[in-house]
Amino acid sequence: MKARQYSLLSFLFSIFLLALSSCDSSDTVETTEPSLSIVKSDLLFDSSARTGSVELKSSTSLAVTSSSSWCTTRVEGNVVYVSVDENDSFDGRTAIITVLNADDNSLDIPVQQRGMVIEQIPESSHYVLPAGEVIKYTVRHEKPITTSANVDWIHAQVIDDTIQVTVDSNIGGWIRRGVLTYECAGYSHTLDISQYDIQKDVVGTYLFGGDSGGTPLATRVELIMRDNQLFMHFLRNENWAEMPLGFDRGRGIITFSSGFMLYQTGSSDYDAFYIYDSNAGRISTGNIATLTAELTHRSAEGDEFTYALLRDGGTWSGYHPNGFLIRASRSGVVNTSIMQVTSPFLLQIGPLGMED
Repeated sequence: MKARQYSLLSFLFSIFLLALSSCDSSDTVETTEPSLSIVKSDLLFDSSARTGSVELKSSTSLAVTSSSSWCTTRVEGNVVYVSVDENDSFDGRTAIITVLNADDNSLDIPVQQRGMVIEQIPESSHYVLPAGEVIKYTVRHEKPITTSANVDWIHAQVIDDTIQVTVDSNIGGWIRRGVLTYECAGYSHTLDISQYDIQKDVVGTYLFGGDSGGTPLATRVELIMRDNQLFMHFLRNENWAEMPLGFDRGRGIITFSSGFMLYQTGSSDYDAFYIYDSNAGRISTGNIATLTAELTHRSAEGDEFTYALLRDGGTWSGYHPNGFLIRASRSGVVNTSIMQVTSPFLLQIGPLGMED
């Protein structure tokens, strides 16, 4: 009896081992490694001429070709060395190197090179107080930077990644302007620098007018600076509102916009400032037309003063404004001209300027 049980157990154990062996055999997955693969790569370049490499895993010898002439290669064992020429463009570029081993397996590997980098000075104009100033701009660059100025009171030097601009003092002087130019590998940028005393050279009483049919015509206005906003007030009428003006301090340029309501009591009772093109006979009643006035220093018969001619602001497409018009609309009397001139100007008068 015991012999029979032992024989049965042996039989069942043999079946178990066979089944286990069958499972192991069916679950085994054979894996094969590729005969050509990348181990590590260093093929991202800046704009300078450089050499990088890519290490490959291959059981046979390698050959390599490049898609671009600025990208050349050489093979040493399982390492491909990649050399790129200097990129004189601001645009990046990409080449493809193709690696082929003796087993006829191949890989296409991209080679990327950035363009030249020159960070532009973030501003195009800068205002300097009469006491002078040292301005520092951080400008990342990969090529040498050269600087030049068109006046002798602006000095610039490049220190590593910093352009340092020194503006001499102008104590007691009048408004003056200069232009700083910096260049890098064919790229150039200009910075307009204006130096003046706003309270002396901008704020004050002016004659505001122009030509009226061959006769000079002007009215007194006051330029006022309040909360960093420039306003103009017509002294002829204390009820007229202060007209806001655009003011680019770094260029010393004032901008006049058309369509401002100087006075309004109702839909048909108002005074307004307009800009017009006398040649085309077109008046802008909206704010799409502008005139700009570049403040300059003038002297006459021992008097020093600020003067500006108003020019086309360049925003009225198809038209070229050359004058302004102050027009009144009243009940029963529509579009009465209060003042209309061409070739408008601003002339500083009073204690700080020329007397009229």
